Amino acid sequence: MNLWLVAWRNLMRRKLRSFLTIMSIVIGVASTFAVIAAVDSAEKAFPVYLKSAFGKADFNLNGSEAYFSEEVYKKVEKLDQIESIAILKKNTKVKMQVDGISSIQKRVELSGYSDLDTPVTDFKVIKGNLTAGGAVITDRTAKVWKKDIGDTISFDTDKGTQRIKITAIVKYTVELMGPSSWSMANYHPWSIAVPLTVVQDWFGLYGKIQNIQVKAVNGAGIGQIEQELDQFVKQVDGIYMQPVVIDFDTQFKTLDSFFLALYIAGFLGIALSAFIIFNSLYVSMKERKNEFAVLKTIGYTPAQIQGMVMFEVILLSILGTVVGLLIGYGLGLGLKSLIFMIYGIHDESSMVLAKGVIISLLAGLFVPVIASIHPIRQAGRVSVIEVLKENRAASFQSKKWLGIIGVLLIASGFFIKSLLLVVPLMIGIALVFPYLFKLFDFLLKVIYKILFGFTGELATRNLNRNIGRTSMTSVILCLGIAMIVLMSSLNSALLQTYERIIYSSYGGNLDIMFHHIEKEDLGKLKNTEGVADAQK
Repeated sequence: MNLWLVAWRNLMRRKLRSFLTIMSIVIGVASTFAVIAAVDSAEKAFPVYLKSAFGKADFNLNGSEAYFSEEVYKKVEKLDQIESIAILKKNTKVKMQVDGISSIQKRVELSGYSDLDTPVTDFKVIKGNLTAGGAVITDRTAKVWKKDIGDTISFDTDKGTQRIKITAIVKYTVELMGPSSWSMANYHPWSIAVPLTVVQDWFGLYGKIQNIQVKAVNGAGIGQIEQELDQFVKQVDGIYMQPVVIDFDTQFKTLDSFFLALYIAGFLGIALSAFIIFNSLYVSMKERKNEFAVLKTIGYTPAQIQGMVMFEVILLSILGTVVGLLIGYGLGLGLKSLIFMIYGIHDESSMVLAKGVIISLLAGLFVPVIASIHPIRQAGRVSVIEVLKENRAASFQSKKWLGIIGVLLIASGFFIKSLLLVVPLMIGIALVFPYLFKLFDFLLKVIYKILFGFTGELATRNLNRNIGRTSMTSVILCLGIAMIVLMSSLNSALLQTYERIIYSSYGGNLDIMFHHIEKEDLGKLKNTEGVADAQK
């Protein structure tokens, strides 16, 4: 006899229940795969991105004033074993006729570079030439602006409207970070790179620069270069040197909490799947008592009956896991994009799938089997005599030691100083839920009787007929709601975290920068309507 065929026929007898059970496995596998794949991809991509974005230069030379002489850069160029560029940035607005676009959406940060084609800038050219003397924009900006090589763009400057041709389109990079659409331009300006002389001419800053970036050439010692630059800045008034240090621990501090929350969401998904499978099989075994009793009368052993049911569970697991992996891959891509969008990362690296596939496969195949152990054991223990007697179902007897363990797990959650407190808290609530359900039933009994009369009283009695099954259904609903609330609150929790960091760092809502600030400027800000306080 083909056990797989028998298992399939048994599942098809209750199509809706089988479908819902498969869907529960799909939810568990998909959530697990999506979370692990997205987080692993982000953890792999972020250090590489930070290094490429902020680690191009090894040192920055800045001035104590807003601008300093370009002659300083010419002296730095003469130092050995380094590559360097001078930078001058100004804010302006692009002149472009686009319907429904406000002035704030046309903001542009214009960056003038002494050399656009160096290892320090490291622009990845898609089209055009970096040495042609025109504007350099990213592929993202070109797509939104609908511009190409040779097109002219205009800007408002101190000398009126100025025009320049686009001579290069490069891959998206942090130096030219810009919005992905006109609507996102409400929150972030566009960024354009041009030759240094263009910015100096347009804004009347001849011979002036703001910053010098220095990179050690291959094989040069960073320590030696730092000593040379330190000696150099001591000889020039109003100039100081800062090494470029990427603090990965600080950068990943908020990421770790966010990733942990995602892992917990994935765990909730697989836990929800396990509870649904257990409840579905438990109900199914109760309904199939007569079937199992008949099988025993014709010679089936308990092991054979348990094996038949196990084949059904394995078949459900295989179907749910395959579909869950496919859906999980799509969810993983979306979750990865969401993580990158939240943290302002633009990376085209592929998904890291190996770990997610292995864990999801194990979860999809073994969690249903583990969840079905108790119902399968009950199927093998069906008594033919008891079935023939048609005895009433035994009342559910809560095991006190399970309730005590549940209370201890809930209490332990208050001493865990991380998001991992959700795990013991959730398990503890599941263990004490039958007792909680009895308490809720006691409180609702009076209300139901007042509101609905005999119908309400009958409803509360029916709930108590099989309180084990009813409480299990309630646990499933609670886990589902908890998963939805957790996922929906992640974004707001992240924004609140950033808000606290901003308040603790800046102490306010806005950070206003001046080239020179006087007491009168601070007084004007304090006297502005709606401003509670301003600090220098």
